[in-house]
Amino acid sequence: MTKEKVEIISTVLMTIGVLLLLAMAFELVTQYERLVVFLAVACFLIAGMVHSINKIKEKYNNKQ
Repeated sequence: MTKEKVEIISTVLMTIGVLLLLAMAFELVTQYERLVVFLAVACFLIAGMVHSINKIKEKYNNKQ
């Protein structure tokens, strides 16, 4: 993937995570609070992983 695509994916996942946490803060979600918090944290973790995997891939490709 190109660096731009990775940045877009990472940004979208972070935005989704923030929106989920804001929904919890303003009590827009009443039934599945734990699930929403889990999904928000998962979005943050996956965004970081996508970014880190791309950095490792770029470093590996530069060595070849």
